[in-house]
Amino acid sequence: MDENNPPFLGTDAIARGLVTRRQLRADYQQVLPNVYSSCSLPLDPVHRAQAACVWARGRAVLAGRSAAAVWGVQGIAADAPAAIATPEHLRPPEGVEVYRATLADDERTRWLSLQLTTPARTAYDLGRHLPFADALAHIEQLYHRTGLSADDVWRLVNRYPRARGINNLRNVVFFSRQGVTTPFQSRTRAQMMNGRLPPAETMLEVRNERGYRVGVAHIGWRREQVAVQCFDDSSQREFDNLNTLVERGWRVFAVSAGQPVDHRPNPFFLLNHRIESALLLRQSQLG
Repeated sequence: MDENNPPFLGTDAIARGLVTRRQLRADYQQVLPNVYSSCSLPLDPVHRAQAACVWARGRAVLAGRSAAAVWGVQGIAADAPAAIATPEHLRPPEGVEVYRATLADDERTRWLSLQLTTPARTAYDLGRHLPFADALAHIEQLYHRTGLSADDVWRLVNRYPRARGINNLRNVVFFSRQGVTTPFQSRTRAQMMNGRLPPAETMLEVRNERGYRVGVAHIGWRREQVAVQCFDDSSQREFDNLNTLVERGWRVFAVSAGQPVDHRPNPFFLLNHRIESALLLRQSQLG
C-alpha cells in the first residue's frame, strides 16, 4: 500500500490482498481499533480525524476539535482525542469522543472528502465542550480561517437555547473577536481576563498623522496607548511593529510563547498588575 494513503481498516486491506498480517504489524501503526496508517505519517489532529471517520464507517461526522483541524485551525494539541457527532449510541474507543446529536442539514457539510460539521456548528460544539481558553482560541481561529462570524454562532445559540453547556458557549462567543490571527493571542487575552483589566481591543490599528497604518497592537487600549504584543515567532516584521508602537509613545508589554511571564500559579498575575498600573498612570496623565 502507498505509505501516503489515509488511514484504512486493517481487515479490509487484508481481505483485498493489499497487505499481509505481517506487513500490517511491521509497517503500519494502529491509530484506533482495526484502523491503521503508515508509521511514517505523524499522528496530528487531521490524521486522527481521518482515522475516526474510518472507524465510524459512515455513522458519524467529524465535530469539535476534529472538524476544526480540517477547517485549518492551528494550535490543537497533537494528542487531543478525535471528536465525532452522531445520533447513534456508539461506544467509542480510547482516543475518540462522541457528541450525541442529530444535526440539521445546514450544520453538516463535506470538505476534502470528509463529512464534518460546518464552521458555525463546529464553533457551537467547541464552546460547549472545551475549557474557556481552548474554546476561545479555536473559535477565533475559525473566524480567521473560514470567514465565520460571531453572528453565525449566535444563530445556533438561539436555535438550541437549552442545550448542555450553552452558557459556556455564550460566554466564549461574547468575548470572541474577529481579526485575531494566532491561538497565542487568544490564549493570552483569555489569561488576562482573570485580572481586573478593562476590556481591550484586538488587532488595533495604529495610524500616523496622515492616516496611514504604521502598526498593529495585538491587544490594546487606544486612549491610554497601552498594548500587549504576543510573540509566537521572532520575525523581523513583528519586532519592527513593536518598535513603531514604542516610537509613537505606546507603553508596550511583550509576551513570548513558551516563556512564562511569572513563576506563580497564574503566570499572567504580574503582567496584569503591570498593565493595570500603566493604564492608571496614563489615565491620570490624560485627566
